[in-house]
Amino acid sequence: MAKVMVVGSINSDLVVQVERYPHAGETLNGSELAWFPGGKGANQAVAASRLGAKVTMVGAVGRDFYGDELIHSLQLNLVDISYVKRTSGASGAAIITVEQNGENRIILSQGANKYVTLVNPEELDGIDWLVVQNEIPWSVTEAAIKLAHERGVKVLVNPAPAAFIPHNLYPLVDVLVVNEVEAMEIIGAKADELSEEDTARKLVSLGAKAVLLTLGARGSLYVTQDKVLRIPAYPVKNIVDTTAAGDTFIGGFIAGVTAGKAIEEALQFATAASAVAISRLGAQVSIPTKGEVEAFIQKQ
Repeated sequence: MAKVMVVGSINSDLVVQVERYPHAGETLNGSELAWFPGGKGANQAVAASRLGAKVTMVGAVGRDFYGDELIHSLQLNLVDISYVKRTSGASGAAIITVEQNGENRIILSQGANKYVTLVNPEELDGIDWLVVQNEIPWSVTEAAIKLAHERGVKVLVNPAPAAFIPHNLYPLVDVLVVNEVEAMEIIGAKADELSEEDTARKLVSLGAKAVLLTLGARGSLYVTQDKVLRIPAYPVKNIVDTTAAGDTFIGGFIAGVTAGKAIEEALQFATAASAVAISRLGAQVSIPTKGEVEAFIQKQ
C-alpha cells in the first residue's frame, strides 16, 4: 500500500454555533461550546487514513490536556504518530463560529504548531506522497517540499491559510490544491477578473504539474497543461458544518490516488467524502470512513 506523510498543524477546535455572526461591539448567544480535534494537517491525515490510506503525521502538540486528546484522536484513526512531538506550553487552537447555513469563520492560535521541526531525510523512506498546508512555520514546510522532491516523493501543497509561495517551489509541486480565495491571493487577482478555468491555468503556468481548484457547491476543477476535469458537487440537503470540507476532500483525493484510482475517480470519491462530512458537526469527527463514502455514492 502506498504511504502518505502529512506535515502540518494539530489543533483543538473550539466551536460555537450561532444564528448569524455578531456585528462589531455586539454580543450574541450561541450554542454550548463544543471541543473537537482539528488542525488542517491532522484533519487531512485523519481523512486520508479513514478513507483508506496509510498515513504518518509530522507535527507538534503541547504538554497539556488538549495535547493528550489530540494524540489520542490520531491514534484512534490509525495515524502513525512517531514524528508528533510534545512541547512545553499550549497546544494549537482554533476558535470557530458556525452559522445556521453551515458557513464558518476561524481564528487560529498557533501554540505548539510554531515548534514543528524539520523533516529528516530518513523519515521519508517508503513515503509516496507528502501533503502540506500553511498552519506551521513556512520554513519547515518549504524544506519538506524540497526534500520530498529530491527523494522522488510526490508533493501535494494546500497553501491554507492563503500565502505567497516562492516561485522556485512551484515546479516541485505535483498537485496544488486551493480554493477561490487562496487562488486569488496567490495570483493577485480579483474574483470577477478571471474565469475559473483561467484562474487554474494561471496557477499551472507558475510551474505546478496540476492545480485542483475547489469551488464549494460548484464542485472542483482539475487542470494540467493538457487536461481539464470539472467534477460537480453532490447535492447535500442538510448542510451542518463546512469546517472540514476542504480537508476531507484532500484526504479523499490522496486516499483515492494512493489506492490506484484514476484522477477523475479519485476526485469523485473525494467529492462524495466532503459531501458526507458537511452533513455533520465538527472537523475530524465529521470525516466519513471509506465504507460510508462508498455507500453514499451508491445511493446517488
